[in-house]
Amino acid sequence: MKIFVLYNNEYNDKNYTAFSNGIDNLRRLGHNVKSDLDFRNSVKKGDEKSYDKYQSKVEKAMRDTDIVVVDVTNADAKVGFDIAYAISEKKIVLAMYKGDTSKIDTLPLQGSKARNLNLISYTENNIVETLQDAVDEAKGKLDTKFILIISPEIDRYLDWASATKRMHKAQIVRNSIESVIKKDREYKNFLNG
Repeated sequence: MKIFVLYNNEYNDKNYTAFSNGIDNLRRLGHNVKSDLDFRNSVKKGDEKSYDKYQSKVEKAMRDTDIVVVDVTNADAKVGFDIAYAISEKKIVLAMYKGDTSKIDTLPLQGSKARNLNLISYTENNIVETLQDAVDEAKGKLDTKFILIISPEIDRYLDWASATKRMHKAQIVRNSIESVIKKDREYKNFLNG
C-alpha cells in the first residue's frame, strides 16, 4: 500500500521520535512509505521557485498515494493546507496526535464532517500498534475501480442525468447502488451475522 507522510515546517527528529517509530514499522511491514521530507532538500530559503517545486512534488505524491498520514500534535498552516488538499483529492487522512485533545488544538479536525479524515490519538508506548491498526482499517475504506459494460439505454439515461443533475455518471451510479444497499434488508441481516 502507498502511504505518504506529512510533517510540519518546524520538523526535527527529536520531536517526532515516537511517530517515526510508527512510520518505520509501516516500512518493515512492506508498505511503500514516502514523506514530504524526501523533497525538502530542494527548498532554498528565500527562493519562491524552489518552494513551488517542492509543493508541486508534495501534491503529486498525495495524488499518487492511497493513504496520507500526518502528525497534527504540532500542526501549522502547512499541515492544515496539506490535509485540506489530501481531503479534496479524496485521500484517506490519518491525522495522528500525541496525547489527548486538551493539550492541542484539534477542534477544527474534530468538527470536520469529512468521511475520509480520521483523528487518532497515540502515546509513545502504543504508536506502532495504533498506526498499524489505523492503516489496516483505512485499507478497508479505499475505493475500488470497477469497470462496467452498460446498455445504450443506460448510457443515454446517464448522459441525460449527468447533464440535468450536474453530476458525474459514476456518482449517479454510486448513489443508486448506495440507495439499494440502504433498502436491502437481506444484506443488513448478512452484515449483522
